Amino acid sequence: LLAEMGDIFGASLYALEHRYYGDSHPRPDSSVVNLQWLTSHQALGDLAAFVAHVKQQEAEEHPQDLAPEDVPVVVFGCSYPGSLAAYARAKYPASILGAVSSSSPVEASALFQAFDRVVQRVLPAACTAKVKAATAVVERRLFSGEEEAVKVAAKFGCGADVPMKTHDQRVALLYVIADAIAESVQYNRQPTRPWIEEVCACFSETASEREETHDNKGDKREKHDNEEDLVNALAKAVQLMLAKLKMTCKDSNLLQLTDTRLGPQASASARLWTWQSCAEYGYWQVAYKDSVRSHLIDLDWHMRMCNALFPLPSGSKFSTDVVAETNVWSGDKLVAGVGAATNIHFTNGENDPWAPLSVTEVSPVVVDRQGLSSFTIQDGSHCNDFYAYGRTEPVAVTEAKARIQNAIRGWLEDFRERREQQKRKVDPPLTKTFSATSVGGDSEL
Repeated sequence: LLAEMGDIFGASLYALEHRYYGDSHPRPDSSVVNLQWLTSHQALGDLAAFVAHVKQQEAEEHPQDLAPEDVPVVVFGCSYPGSLAAYARAKYPASILGAVSSSSPVEASALFQAFDRVVQRVLPAACTAKVKAATAVVERRLFSGEEEAVKVAAKFGCGADVPMKTHDQRVALLYVIADAIAESVQYNRQPTRPWIEEVCACFSETASEREETHDNKGDKREKHDNEEDLVNALAKAVQLMLAKLKMTCKDSNLLQLTDTRLGPQASASARLWTWQSCAEYGYWQVAYKDSVRSHLIDLDWHMRMCNALFPLPSGSKFSTDVVAETNVWSGDKLVAGVGAATNIHFTNGENDPWAPLSVTEVSPVVVDRQGLSSFTIQDGSHCNDFYAYGRTEPVAVTEAKARIQNAIRGWLEDFRERREQQKRKVDPPLTKTFSATSVGGDSEL
């Protein structure tokens, strides 16, 4: 998307890596004492400094007499970087002209049950029923003793990566399972990535569907065979998704994210993102009644996980208070009330589990008053508009990109008109160059 918009508007393009992630290491490791500088506010400060540098550089390199304030900057991002893009425009409107915010969970949430409601709505009903049934069998076996729990973990390829000694360790495996199934929905990008179909195809016929038996002995054998079929199918689906995401069971096991080494490895990013969830956003995907995920994955488990992974030096504990503190300035504060933001375009996928925490509707009054807009991609998933499709691009994605283009064009026209009014008496006409900055990359939420 960034490259396409750059070509259309003749923009200079920049990509900025988030502090601590990838190769950007302001501290030597991700121990708790060093993580105090990993916050969205610090990242926004980094972005503001970078934008100031880019504006100065563009002005100096331009052949005409161009001042830094004459260089309009539009920031782009999807997922968490999409949230940062929106926050950046809200916090630094004098230096950032506008923001393209895709699949962005701009509202923090402690009880994020809406995530699974989307997953359950999108998965085919028959597939959902089998995932639930298989999860129930796994849950029962996990708590039938340590020996049985170890056998279950081994089926999922998680034997050495997920210890099975404690209650919370066993729930961690249930989280790995739920997360893998959910990601088949989150990243189901048609037509090139039909992951829902591939996951559901793992659940072939159970023993009772293959043959019917009526004697008591046969009924017991049939029940056992059915359960084995379900567990094996669920294990196959989970391993399929982990392979597609280039992750291991350990990378997805929150309680195992204890390695403090920084770098490009998946486990390093997972630990950093978990810290940000614990310290700022929550985003705790908690089961509701009849949820596709185990009911044991509750808010208390998430709190214990945060406090086990990141023991605070002061002896204090994480709580849901962090979510309330974050939402003082984020979430719906972006679109309404005193100090509400302007010039932000939100795009979301209809089938994205993160969409409930984004801005999916903007009233006509807000569109006119604040230059905010939104578009929902029909049958879309996470960050659909940020990918290049070529000839296979869905019509809804093409429409989403057209909406983004129109939003940027409107911001630029308003910007040039204002600058020309300010400079008409003494300065030459403003050029048509602008810069576009991409905020980070998809953190795979």
